[in-house]
Amino acid sequence: SSRVMKIPTKQLLVAMDDTTIPFREMKLKLRGSAAGHNGLKHIESCLKTSDYPRLKLGIGQPPPGTPMPDFVLGHFSKTDQRALPELLDRGCDALQVFLTESSDVAMNVANVRASPTQLS
Repeated sequence: SSRVMKIPTKQLLVAMDDTTIPFREMKLKLRGSAAGHNGLKHIESCLKTSDYPRLKLGIGQPPPGTPMPDFVLGHFSKTDQRALPELLDRGCDALQVFLTESSDVAMNVANVRASPTQLS
């Protein structure tokens, strides 16, 4: 854990999926709650705080009738698979800026809505 390694939580960046954000969009937040996300609950129990940055990668909502666990643990559609590299590239760009510049500049990179061409 970061406590054992003595890494300040503000220097961590947790990348996570988020069903409340449309697919192909992302959002960088400097703190927040687990909001029901089991992975974040575990991280917060290890860190003993919710005060750490997170890069939320939008995966959108499950199709009607699909249980949430099946959706978040399942496979991407073929269409989404083709678009995934672009989302991950933008996420890597935000991470690089976060590590080399500042969290404020990284937020400007990450917190941009996907253009209509990115969403199609």
